[in-house]
Amino acid sequence: MKPRSLYEFAITHKALVYNLGALSSYFSQICFLTHAVYLLIHRQKPHWSLASFALFSLTSIFLMAPYKWDRKWMRYKSEVGMVSFSLVLSIYAICWIRY
Repeated sequence: MKPRSLYEFAITHKALVYNLGALSSYFSQICFLTHAVYLLIHRQKPHWSLASFALFSLTSIFLMAPYKWDRKWMRYKSEVGMVSFSLVLSIYAICWIRY
């Protein structure tokens, strides 16, 4: 595809492009959650860079939530992100305290 036609595709299929981005975001959250569970099972401490990335991701979701709250699917995406990153940070905190 030419760059111009890719741009036109993105403009004419905004909902599809948004849903692909949301799907990618959900997969990244699943990766974080599985990594946190892995650390918990194997009794390891998380690296500070992962914990800080999860913290700043959660912070950005909280700060951007009021802007997105009027759109139904963006609200769901924000809620899923808040729950998943809160859970990840909780597991990271448990790992830091116990191990």
